[in-house]
Amino acid sequence: MGSRANSKFRYGFTDFYKGQAVAVWQEDKDSGEMPYAQNINCDGETGPQESELAGNIVKASSNSVSIKNIYPNPVQNNLTVTIISSVQSNIRIYITDVSGNVLKQFQQNLQERNNLIQLNVNNIKPGSYFIKVMNKSSNASTLFYKQ
Repeated sequence: MGSRANSKFRYGFTDFYKGQAVAVWQEDKDSGEMPYAQNINCDGETGPQESELAGNIVKASSNSVSIKNIYPNPVQNNLTVTIISSVQSNIRIYITDVSGNVLKQFQQNLQERNNLIQLNVNNIKPGSYFIKVMNKSSNASTLFYKQ
């Protein structure tokens, strides 16, 4: 991401859509920490992949969560999120601005497979936001718009 080797902070990615995703991060390019975004064209497969690293195989966690769907998008009051979990687990859900600042935080117990969750986002200002879902070993995030 980006054209410099500087450290990136508070980074995230939108869902893969029509062969593209957007990376968003915060970086200090000698003028203070600023938010940045970059379009990414995805020509191959996306999602968890096996890779060789110093002779060891690294695989995606078996305790994974993913965001299957969010609606309505854009949202006015209540955002409905479908989260898929490979196991029963406790997760944290964060609503962040594009700079990574946490605006809302929720905790939720998930069942294995599909989980339908409603989040009240009525008191955040109109704009672009990320919803980030995390358990002990996995995370997922996607972009949504507040009207």
